[in-house]
Amino acid sequence: FGQEINPDTWTLAKMNVILHGLEAEIHQGDTFADPKFLDGGGLKRFDLVVANPMWNQDGYKSLMENDRFSRFSYGIATKSSADWGWIQHMLASLKPSGRMGIVLDQGALFRGGAEGRIRRKVVEADLVECVVALPAKLFYNTGAPGCLICLNKKKPQERRGKVLFIYAAETFEKLRNMNRLRDKDIEKIVKSHKAFEDAPKYARVVGLDELKENDWNLSVTRYVDIFDEPEPIDVAQVWKELKELEEDKRATEEQLKGYLRELGYER
Repeated sequence: FGQEINPDTWTLAKMNVILHGLEAEIHQGDTFADPKFLDGGGLKRFDLVVANPMWNQDGYKSLMENDRFSRFSYGIATKSSADWGWIQHMLASLKPSGRMGIVLDQGALFRGGAEGRIRRKVVEADLVECVVALPAKLFYNTGAPGCLICLNKKKPQERRGKVLFIYAAETFEKLRNMNRLRDKDIEKIVKSHKAFEDAPKYARVVGLDELKENDWNLSVTRYVDIFDEPEPIDVAQVWKELKELEEDKRATEEQLKGYLRELGYER
């Protein structure tokens, strides 16, 4: 099942379905204003929802304030960005045991204001399972780095009260004008998600208490240490080298003075 607002993209999606021998029901229209998949008077619910909506869409605030499907129970997103509106639409479209994945701008992970308040409620509800920082230049229409946010309405017991952060921003193939995730890069992300455990400079499992201490900020680099340890400094050796440099400086100055005296510039 799918819905797409852009007629050209909708046509391409229909063609892809036919060419790959798949069965799919794909409608054309604005998912926010006119969702096509309904069940009685409410939204049809699914086991799994995935989407890559346009980032930071504006103009949807009024629609969210007057939504007839009660999709935006965690709060109304800002007029300038519907990112957390999309997340709530997808959550409202999930069955009680459903899971979802969304591709967004990394700003959705840390922006404050109305978005920050919605993010806090969603995280407090223990719906966020995994956040993945992606490389820059993966998409045709923007060079900005994106992220994956995976949410789960029924986390396994061992994952409850925790969020896995994965830093996948440095494992990619650099192309001429873009970057690309290779099969091995994708496999590494998937394996890390399945393992749900810490990995040096790549992944870390964080409890909700630590997220609260960080004002519910979901930026991956706030939790995954990606920096190399500084080399230890041998203070005695550095002091010795400084003294040697000072002595070399004095010797050079004396030599320079000698040259100046020979030229008659100094007595």
